[in-house]
Amino acid sequence: MILKSFLWCNVPSNCLQNVSYSRMSPLEVGSLGIWTTALNEFIKKLLAQFRNCVTSSIKLPYSASALGLSVSGNAWFPTSIKALQSDRHRIKLTVLYETLCKDCAQFFQQVIYPKIWALGKDFIDLELIPYGNAIRSNDDGTQVITCQHGSFECTMNKLHSCLLYELKGATVAMPAIMCLFQNEHLTSNITELFNLCAEKESFSKKARDTVFNCFTGYRGITLEEWMALRTESMRPEKHLFVPWIAINDLSYLWYQQYQPILLETLCHMQTNRIKPNSCQTIA
Repeated sequence: MILKSFLWCNVPSNCLQNVSYSRMSPLEVGSLGIWTTALNEFIKKLLAQFRNCVTSSIKLPYSASALGLSVSGNAWFPTSIKALQSDRHRIKLTVLYETLCKDCAQFFQQVIYPKIWALGKDFIDLELIPYGNAIRSNDDGTQVITCQHGSFECTMNKLHSCLLYELKGATVAMPAIMCLFQNEHLTSNITELFNLCAEKESFSKKARDTVFNCFTGYRGITLEEWMALRTESMRPEKHLFVPWIAINDLSYLWYQQYQPILLETLCHMQTNRIKPNSCQTIA
């Protein structure tokens, strides 16, 4: 499998103003995502120039706290999942993405959905953060979020956020999220798109109303802000592009080379003497 990364398109746009690399030709990562020395050096230089680009102080608004959200990213998981996360043999995988990013859609279609979600539930806790390279600004005291692919992406990001929050995480929300990825080209009417996917995934009336009320109400706005904060809280290295992964709440550039072989990589990281079922056939 070939992982193509068009870095000049995927890095945060507000960080490109003084970066000479932004007009370079698209770079292709080789088979199985094994990055060349030249590409690593290129990204290291980008990272050095981006260090002062993202706000370092992370402050959680009261409105997000009132919804039970925290920058740690675990707050919307039910108690049973929290208990599993305390098990040292489980691995937490965080995915930063954008809803209209073609590379993100491909990553979900080829890796996250068929492998991580479908096969890795017995040892992987999946956290999805739909925000990516969006920019937060302040307009006369009102926070404004500008998304890389336009206002429709911000709207889609909000819908993904509400699905994740109201359905209690990626385990339940993933089929609907995949439906949105697969059908977002059909219409610019997000209500039609949501109804299509709610119907396809057999949402109950209660689930449909709860998600849609979140999306059209203040809760959706609050979740957008929280996704921004969660993205900005990545440590020790900030994201440079999307999709971007963090493992066990650690964010590193070098982790990204393993995106195409992510399940295999996480299986090798898993410490239980008895391998999870999804890892039994992986050497």
